[in-house]
Amino acid sequence: DAFQTDLTLTGTDADGDPLTYRVYSDQHDIGWSQTWPSPDLQVRFPYSTVAEAHLTFVVSDGRLDSAPADIIVRRPVTPPPNRAPHRRWWWCT
Repeated sequence: DAFQTDLTLTGTDADGDPLTYRVYSDQHDIGWSQTWPSPDLQVRFPYSTVAEAHLTFVVSDGRLDSAPADIIVRRPVTPPPNRAPHRRWWWCT
């Protein structure tokens, strides 16, 4: 099953300048979207086999960029449903 989660990136500027956020990833088995330069990010796991998303973001005040910050988003693991045990009858002769 597909899974989606929303994140808000954060950063600060000592001068109080407005900030922009850039996100990038080399991972091709996830999807993500950002309305640039907003800090709001949406991460999509299209396949149930993908357990983690690895992203990097940079914050900028328009003149200087921050050091890159890594994000790891883990897909929640849903345990399989609990099923009653099966009874089996064996006949021996």
